[in-house]
Amino acid sequence: KLRLDKDFNQKSRDVYLDGEAFFDVAKSKDKYFNVYASNIFIRVLGTQFNVKSYDADNVIETTLKEGKINIYEIGEEENRQIVTLAPNQKVTYVKGTGQVTSENLKREYQKTVEKDEEVRYQESNYLIARKVNVANYDSWKDGKLIFRKERLEDIALSLERHFNVEISFDDEKAKDVLINANFKNETIEQVLYAISLASSIDYNINLNRISIRYQSKKEQSK
Repeated sequence: KLRLDKDFNQKSRDVYLDGEAFFDVAKSKDKYFNVYASNIFIRVLGTQFNVKSYDADNVIETTLKEGKINIYEIGEEENRQIVTLAPNQKVTYVKGTGQVTSENLKREYQKTVEKDEEVRYQESNYLIARKVNVANYDSWKDGKLIFRKERLEDIALSLERHFNVEISFDDEKAKDVLINANFKNETIEQVLYAISLASSIDYNINLNRISIRYQSKKEQSK
């Protein structure tokens, strides 16, 4: 969902995002382009970047392809600039009011390590990846899905949004299976079949509802 401010393009260019979007912003010397996403807003004059900000998620991810962007945390009395991104950098902002739980921050940090991204600098409630492959984050707009050492539980959320399906897990073990895969224009059936061949999972599809379970090597050999 993308909503334009009622005064868009008068003094500034303000939009409000719930979901994921890739922005290619035309340059303007006197009119900022501001993307408001939950607890933060991103300010640019002209550049290319990807923003992933779902109201239901605990984090907001912003990945810069070209140019430069400034990211601000929205405060009750004043806004605070938290980071300036250069090309091929990503910031993950962990949502929270007052105090961010260390477990949420630790989990986001671990996800970065698992994907072999350059070690992030850890701040109070956000993490910075200094060198990332931007294609891993904006390829969705070209019909591609790229997963790099990602937990199946996190992949399932992306698949739900991409294919408009509901995915559930029959056991906890299946959620932690790590996946490396590239897909382009495949159906959900083809994606799940490929994942099942490369990992220890089995699945069942009933209309738009999918259940996934862990499958041991003994079960696979039968």
